[in-house]
Amino acid sequence: MGSFNTMSENMKEYEENRKFFLDACKKASVVEIDTDFEIDGVNNLTKLIDETKLLILGEVHGVKENADIIYTLYKKFGFQNLALEWSESLQEFTDNYLRTNEIDFDLIKDSPDGRITPGHFALLKQLKKEGILDSVLCIDQAKFSAVKDRDQKMAENVLTNKNEGKTMVVVGNLHSLTENFEYESDGEQKIMIPMAKLIKQVISNIPIVRIKYLKGHFFNCGEVKEFINENDDDLEILKAQFYQEIDGLFTFKLPEAHIALTPSKKNIL
Repeated sequence: MGSFNTMSENMKEYEENRKFFLDACKKASVVEIDTDFEIDGVNNLTKLIDETKLLILGEVHGVKENADIIYTLYKKFGFQNLALEWSESLQEFTDNYLRTNEIDFDLIKDSPDGRITPGHFALLKQLKKEGILDSVLCIDQAKFSAVKDRDQKMAENVLTNKNEGKTMVVVGNLHSLTENFEYESDGEQKIMIPMAKLIKQVISNIPIVRIKYLKGHFFNCGEVKEFINENDDDLEILKAQFYQEIDGLFTFKLPEAHIALTPSKKNIL
C-alpha cells in the first residue's frame, strides 16, 4: 500500500508540474529591454559579427529575463539563427515546436537548471512570427547532466553548422570563458576547456557578450540563489546597459534579475 501511495503522489506531483509549466508557456511573452547602448560598443560588435557571423552570449541559467535579453540583442544586431545549450536529443523536439507550438513535456521534465524556461518557448515563437528565425540548433551533448568533452562537442557543433547567416550562440557563463576553468568533481580537481576558448582557437576574433546581473535571484537545480554585487554604484543603475569593456569583452548589464520557471520543479515566479 505504501509504494502505491508513493506512486500516486509522484504522479500527482508530475501532473501538477506539467500543467503549471505548460500553462506558463502559453502565457509567456518576450519584450525588448529598454537599454542604453554604447555607440562605440555597438559599432565594434556589429563589425565583428559581420566578419565572423557568430556571437557567444554567456548567461546564468535560471533568470527570467534571459529570454528578453536574447530577444533584445538578436533584433538589435540582426541575427538569423539561434544556437542553444539544449541537448542534441531535443533537436527534433525543438523543430516540432517551431512547426506546431506543441511541447512534449516528457522530453524536458527533468531539466533542472533554467536553460529551458517558458520564456525560451515564447522567444522561439516570437522570432518565428516575425520571420527572423531561419534555424535553431541544439548544441549540447549532454541531456541534463555533465558529460566528458561536452564543451569540445558544443564547439564542434557551432563550427560545423556555421553558415552565411548570423548566429547567436547562447550558453552558460562558464562555457563562454576564454581561459581554462578548474572545478571539483567526485572529489578530484579537474580542468575544463571552455567552448568559447575552443572556438576562439579557430575564429580568433569571435565576439563574446556576458550578462552582468546587478541584483536579484535565479533558480538553478532546485535552489533559489541570489546575485551578490559588491559595487554600490552599480546598484543605483535602473536601466539596462550595453557596452564594451577595456579588454574587448562586451557586457549587457541587467539591473535586476528574477527567478525563472524550470520544467523539473514548480517554483514561484
